[in-house]
Amino acid sequence: MRAVILYPKLGPLHAARLIAAHRYFAARGNQLECIEVASEQSDYPWRSTTELPELTLRTLFPNRDYRRLKRGETVRAVHRAMSAKAYDAAAIVGWAMTESWAALAYCVSRNVARVCITDTQYGDNRHFYKPVVEQVKRIVVRAYDAAFVGGRSSKRYIVELGMPEAMCTDGCDVIDNAVFASVEPDFTPTSLRFMTAARLIAVKNIPATVQRLARLEMPWEWTIAGHGSEHETIERVAAACGVRDRIHLVGAVDYANLGPHFAAANVYLQPSTSEPWGLAINDAMAAGLPVLASTQCGCQEDLIRDNGFTFDAHDAPSFVRAVEAAWSARKRWKQMGSASRTIIANWSLERFARNLHEACRLAVERRRARWSPWITNPEPRAPGSSSAKH
Repeated sequence: MRAVILYPKLGPLHAARLIAAHRYFAARGNQLECIEVASEQSDYPWRSTTELPELTLRTLFPNRDYRRLKRGETVRAVHRAMSAKAYDAAAIVGWAMTESWAALAYCVSRNVARVCITDTQYGDNRHFYKPVVEQVKRIVVRAYDAAFVGGRSSKRYIVELGMPEAMCTDGCDVIDNAVFASVEPDFTPTSLRFMTAARLIAVKNIPATVQRLARLEMPWEWTIAGHGSEHETIERVAAACGVRDRIHLVGAVDYANLGPHFAAANVYLQPSTSEPWGLAINDAMAAGLPVLASTQCGCQEDLIRDNGFTFDAHDAPSFVRAVEAAWSARKRWKQMGSASRTIIANWSLERFARNLHEACRLAVERRRARWSPWITNPEPRAPGSSSAKH
């Protein structure tokens, strides 16, 4: 099986996943290649990934900003890249981007098996025309053969849109947990020291969270790593609430340098009103931190157990209760941090590699079944069944 995976722009997280997946594919006599649309993306200032050991990587627009590409040139470039080799399966990230539509259209026209990589959940991006969007998504999902999802929430959603549950695997949102394995958080229980790594945009819900924290009596401070359009708003709200000295906006921090910020914290906080998964929570758990996460974070169902607390991002009392619970549990922070590391160990690069491979295998089998009248069983069995091929 020769498979290709298509990304808008690669960052350090993608590189680690792809290297692991390439090796997993190769160990089973298969091939995995990668197409990157552009080497730059203005709203995600990641360092460019110019080389991936052993893996064939093609960047369609070197030194171009992904956000400034024209649709026509993207479509043409994707079709040229896809037609350069005979692929058995294509793993396509998302369903709303130009390159996703272009790759899907190419695969449909050439009968290439296709895997939808998505961590979208039902509650993301609510708007008045959502029923129309949902209907369009159902049509799109029918064009895919399998799905590689984030976790339970995104799996439920794509199954509701029409993807057979047996055609879904999870684990598309993982990190290299070893990056933060040496971090030792300071669990001195004198105050709550929150840490958040996020783009400073509206859905991260930071200004409202500052206002809620300002009303609490227990000692706290909050370090926020990231950049974005909400920076000045956060500063203004913090000053108005009289807590500017407790809010530490450290700006964009290179991924490799997040460790010291995790080490200085004792609780990770993710208050987003919309978050398909929440990869920074993976980072924090790998660093051994307890977690406070909104129920709007797609990962909370899979990752938050006895290692933290959840709250409704739209409900101030819910948030206050979660913070108070975290403060009351301060003597157990170290134990909760250890639980974080134990839980996140199951969401690893190996899981990504294994389940991407399985999704591609399922897609190829389903595509053959759909187009081969002599195959009597139109749907392959679920992963783990006795007759499934591995």
